Amino acid sequence: MLLAEREAVLAARSNGTADDEIVRRVIMVLDVEEAMLDRQSDQQLDRQDDLVVANEPGRICEHLEKLIGMAEPTTAVTAGQCDACLADGTKWVSLRMCLECGNVACCDSSNGRHAERHHHETGHPVVRSAQPGEAWRWCYADRTLG
Repeated sequence: MLLAEREAVLAARSNGTADDEIVRRVIMVLDVEEAMLDRQSDQQLDRQDDLVVANEPGRICEHLEKLIGMAEPTTAVTAGQCDACLADGTKWVSLRMCLECGNVACCDSSNGRHAERHHHETGHPVVRSAQPGEAWRWCYADRTLG
């Protein structure tokens, strides 16, 4: 259901029937709902590639563990925007920052999915939310939330 809602909202943005700021707010609410559902279903995981919550004992990946206590990189790109989206002429939903090099790019709910592209191009595994008030991290290599 959340996937269908997300697709409908993104389609409305793409065809110009929804204001970009409203789309961003709705996507943020959907992200929170999805995170809450994922957290509840984590206890019932039976596939290795499903989401793992890093604050469970023994459930943190090596990439996230390596970053504990380390200072975050200073970003060389413009914070608060996805430069790749600007170059493409598209808009982003939320931003992520690579914790290896500081690259700021759009999230997987954005059309460009530039943060994931950055991971595939560079092999840098971990990003954190670059949204104000959010501190979670995501490991693309191990599909682990931290």
